[in-house]
Amino acid sequence: MIFDLLYLSLQSLQASYERHVNTHFPQYRKIGVVSYGEDAEIITRPARKGRVCMTITGVQNVFNVLDADVLFVNLENSGNNRFIPAESSINVGNCWVPWATSEPQLLGHALLIVNAANEDVLWYIWQRHVPGQGNFVRASNKGWDDPGEPLRGEPEAGHSINLMIFENRVKASRL
Repeated sequence: MIFDLLYLSLQSLQASYERHVNTHFPQYRKIGVVSYGEDAEIITRPARKGRVCMTITGVQNVFNVLDADVLFVNLENSGNNRFIPAESSINVGNCWVPWATSEPQLLGHALLIVNAANEDVLWYIWQRHVPGQGNFVRASNKGWDDPGEPLRGEPEAGHSINLMIFENRVKASRL
C-alpha cells in the first residue's frame, strides 16, 4: 500500500512538472524520461532547429563553509533568495540553475553568492553546454568566464545537487 501511495505521489509530481514546463517553456516538449537509479532526468527536444536541449539542475541545499555570512541570490527567481549564516546550511527550495552562454546573458541568468557584509559577489554560478565537453554547472569568482570552469565534485547538469561554498571553490554533490 505504501508503494502505491509513493507511486501516485510521483505521478502527481511528474504531471505538475510537465504543466510547469508546458506553461513556462512552450518551445520544449517532453520526449521521455531517463532514470539513473534514484535520479530521473526529463529529456526535452527543441521545437525549432538549432537550439540546444537544456536539462534542469535543481539546487536543494547550500552549505556555507566560510566564516562570513553570505546571500544566495537567484537572478531569475527571487523566491529562492536566502541569507546563509557563516558555517551553516539552508534549503533553497529546488532552485533551478540558470543557463547562460554569454556575458550579457549571465547578468540576468545566474546564481550569485554574495558577501553579506560588503555585498561583493564571491561566486557566479550558471549552466552551459560546451560542444565536446558537455552540460555542466559552472562557477567563476570574476563574472563571465568563457567557457567557465565546471564546479568541483559532481558538476554534470540535469540532477538535484547540494552546493558547498568555499573561499577558493564551489563544490557540487549529487543527491
